[in-house]
Amino acid sequence: MNNVAVPNNLRDSFSDQVMEQEKAAVLQEVIQDLQGKFPYAFAQFTSKNGLIISNNKVLNISDGGSIIPMNMEGTVLTVYDGEKIQEIYSNGFNPNQIRKDAKRFIPPSKTWNGDKSFAERSPLIGHFEGDGDNGPSSRSLEDKVTFVNSRYDVAKQAGITSANVIYKESSEFELFVDHNRTISQHIPMIAGVVFFRHSENSELRQTHISEAGFNFTSIDSITDKRLIEEVKLCQSLIKAGKITPGEYNVILTQLSGLLAHESFGHGMEGDWQARGMAKSLKYVGQRVGSNYVTIIDNPALNGQHGTYFFDATGELARLTVLVKNGIIQPTPLTDFFYGLNAARSANGRRQEPSHKIYPRQSNTYFEPIPKGQPGSMTFEEMLNAHSDIMVVRKGSGGMEDPHGWNMQVQATYAENFHNSRPTGDMFYDIGITGYLPDFLGKIEAVGSELEIKGGGFCGKGHKEFVRVSTPGPELLGSIYLG
Repeated sequence: MNNVAVPNNLRDSFSDQVMEQEKAAVLQEVIQDLQGKFPYAFAQFTSKNGLIISNNKVLNISDGGSIIPMNMEGTVLTVYDGEKIQEIYSNGFNPNQIRKDAKRFIPPSKTWNGDKSFAERSPLIGHFEGDGDNGPSSRSLEDKVTFVNSRYDVAKQAGITSANVIYKESSEFELFVDHNRTISQHIPMIAGVVFFRHSENSELRQTHISEAGFNFTSIDSITDKRLIEEVKLCQSLIKAGKITPGEYNVILTQLSGLLAHESFGHGMEGDWQARGMAKSLKYVGQRVGSNYVTIIDNPALNGQHGTYFFDATGELARLTVLVKNGIIQPTPLTDFFYGLNAARSANGRRQEPSHKIYPRQSNTYFEPIPKGQPGSMTFEEMLNAHSDIMVVRKGSGGMEDPHGWNMQVQATYAENFHNSRPTGDMFYDIGITGYLPDFLGKIEAVGSELEIKGGGFCGKGHKEFVRVSTPGPELLGSIYLG
């Protein structure tokens, strides 16, 4: 059967009828010709469009308000000559231009007589559809504006000084063609973000709510009750001071995923390793954490902000285990090129069609430990593990350091507990730092639930932004806060 190559977790979204068949036929013709001249060739057509509504202002994403322009169409042809990659991009989809572009590639300097196993995969033709009954097209523009205005009104009526409510939606279509795969995917994305700012006595505090996913279920969770609770939190943080720098027993809430992404995940991206800039490469097969530490990157995680069905090189989405029971695995995140000399994963991604492919993260997180298994604790059990413990909440930013493994993560606030009860002491604007293996080695327990809240965009330094999410279970350990 055609879908024999499709993993079970993707089959519900798969049909054996590829979309945009006329475009597919053109690309198949071009790839067939290129495949006779080069060891490997593939083509990708991408179309993206989107909408932003912010406090009653409706924008096309290309007009501003987003770090990535989303109204675009483009086609890119890629060839591998046995030594290097060549790519040619054209705007939109023009069959005559694409055929001309295919003749512009510099031919290989010598005939390829080597192994072509790098280009061999199970044949597949079909389409992956992410849009369901509750996707972006299921509600009117008026409904979406009402969502923004009503969320804003609730926040203001609850007494917040300033609020900004943003609704974003996007629609991404991709068509991939090589010598044995012609596959397409449609990925809808809906995000709702509310920023809260409260000012009293010359003090300013900020918090946020963020939800994202393939359908409205995610942002429908931004209820009146939740908004009012967040306003009260933001107001209460006015009295929160600065934490005394030092090492604390901590519970990291969902922001554990942000730490997994920034402090470890970037160093497992194949381009960092190939350039000798990732410390992780020297520690493959070695212990860097406790037995309870397993870190995963999973683009197939159901309907999340970093989810896709296949990557820019036609590799079907599947999870990659980066750390298993504290041991770094020989499985970096790769694309086609970096997968030539390492295990292949489904992490080749472009910011947009005119940009090159890089190995990138998707949904990165510590794997939860099921209840009843060694190392699994509920939040209440974690609170009882130490007489004094700091609960750190709401990740607000971070920076990678793949070469040095120094943690650089920010959280909005921390709350002190004594004998499992809150003391009333809260601290604002928390920095999480220290040497990553020191923290990973001190993880005492992991929660059983994967909490997924919103998502964001991650770049390579200052550019190459792609959708990601950083879900996470709670972690119990000790870490340096400042």
